[in-house]
Amino acid sequence: METEAQGDLKATLRGLIQLQGLDAQILAAEAVCARIPLQIAAYEKAVKDAEAAVEAAHQAVKTKKKELDAKNLDLKSMDDKIANCEKQLNEISTNDAYKAMLGQIAGYKADKSRVEDEVLQMSYTLDEMGTPIEEAKKAVEAAVAERDAHAGVLEAQQAEKQAEIDALREQRTAHMEHVDPETHTMYSRVLKLRKGSAMAEVIDEHCQGCMMGLNLQEISKLTACREVMTCRTCHRILYLPEVVGT
Repeated sequence: METEAQGDLKATLRGLIQLQGLDAQILAAEAVCARIPLQIAAYEKAVKDAEAAVEAAHQAVKTKKKELDAKNLDLKSMDDKIANCEKQLNEISTNDAYKAMLGQIAGYKADKSRVEDEVLQMSYTLDEMGTPIEEAKKAVEAAVAERDAHAGVLEAQQAEKQAEIDALREQRTAHMEHVDPETHTMYSRVLKLRKGSAMAEVIDEHCQGCMMGLNLQEISKLTACREVMTCRTCHRILYLPEVVGT
């Protein structure tokens, strides 16, 4: 003959099982909501990275132009040196000094020829650097388009999930009215400890939360259903489906 206390405990356990179901849905929906800002942030990062690539390409062009300007200044300086040396040729009176000056001029001209080659190569490089900039700009446009296409959808999903969470929490509040505070405190502690899994049914004398085997005394207590039983290993609240009536 079932006592009133046994009936109340069975009702409490059924309430906890329903609560567990609601909490599982809430946790799953919260996990989805938590991922959405990260997904949006990833799209934002892709845009910023693409914009940074454009800026880096522009900066590379500026750097190359400065190098080219410096080379052109070197050419002007060499032209001045060559002109000055050629002017001095007319003032030299000895053959040896004249030959030495010609050698110096030849050295300057060789240096000038080398720098002119460098200037030509740098000018060619600058022309080619325009293509990466255009490609980087297109990458920005693509990243922005992808962000805009997905952000709105993700934000709508987040709002939908949040509404679902709010509705589930309302149901949870209603279910809590059928669970005494002390048992709910125990349930909440285990729920946090086991990351959303506070209840475990017992099948074939084993806790289905951790698969630990139960002894005869524990099975007897679960069958009698006179007190809340927890697994000695995982601490989940135990119940026999055939006793509780689930």
